[in-house]
Amino acid sequence: MKHIILLLFTIFTIASCKTSKLKNHSEDIHSSDMETSSVSSEENIKKNEAEIFHLERKHLAINRSFETAHIISDVSYTDPNFSQNTKADIRIEKGKQILITIKALMVNVAKVHITPNRVSYYEIVKGTHYDGNFELLESIIGTPITYEQVENILLGESIYPFTNGFNLYENSSQYILEKKINDFLLSIILNNTGELLKEQIHLNEEVYADLSYKSFQNVRGVAFPKQWQLISNAKHKMNISLDYEKVTLNSNVNFKYEIPSGSKPIKF
Repeated sequence: MKHIILLLFTIFTIASCKTSKLKNHSEDIHSSDMETSSVSSEENIKKNEAEIFHLERKHLAINRSFETAHIISDVSYTDPNFSQNTKADIRIEKGKQILITIKALMVNVAKVHITPNRVSYYEIVKGTHYDGNFELLESIIGTPITYEQVENILLGESIYPFTNGFNLYENSSQYILEKKINDFLLSIILNNTGELLKEQIHLNEEVYADLSYKSFQNVRGVAFPKQWQLISNAKHKMNISLDYEKVTLNSNVNFKYEIPSGSKPIKF
C-alpha cells in the first residue's frame, strides 16, 4: 500500500498550499541580477497585470486538446526509508477520468482510478483497497483538491491561475511569477514560449515542494511533458520522477476498473 498512498500524496502535495495562512517574509530566491522593479505605483501595477495576462494567454494557448491519452512511463520513487523503480500505465479521458496501473516486473500490482467525484485504488499483493470521494484526501492534507489539478500535473499545465496578487519578474529567458500565501512563497516559472518549467513552494528559507518539468514532447501536435519530477519536504520527504516513454492519443483505451472480490477496505 505504501507506494500507492505516497504516489497519491505527491500528486496532491503541490496543490495543498493554496489555502494556507498568510505571513510575509523577506526571503528573495532570485539572483542579484534579477530585475525587481517597484510595483508601488498604479501605472506599474497595471503594467505588471497586463504582462501576466499576456503570459497566461501564451501558456493556455499551448495545444493540450485530446479525447484520450495512453501514457507508458518509467517511475522512480525515493524517500528516506524506501526506494523503488517501476512502470506506470497512465490512461486519461480528458476531464472525465484517470486510470493509473502500477507495474512491478511486468505484473500489475496496483491500480488508482480518479474521477471528478471519486478516488479509488487497490493493491493486489496485500488485498486492500480504498473507494470514496476526495474528502479523505482533503482531510489528510488539509485543503480542497480537484480532479483538474491532478490532470494539470500529469499534462504540464499550471495548477494555479496567474491572477490575483502575483508579481512578475524576468530573468534571462525565464518568467517568474511570485505570490506570498501566508507562510509560503509560491513561484511559477515559465520559458518564453509559455511552457511550464517549475511550480515551487518555499516555506521560509526551505523548499517545501518543487514540481519541475525537465523536458516536453510533441505528440501529433499536442504538447506533453517528457520528464517531470516532484520533490516534497512536507509531511513526508520524497522524490518522484516520471519519464513518459510512449504517449498514444485518441485510441480506443480501456478504462475498466473493478476492485477484486475479497479485497479488504482500508480505514484511515
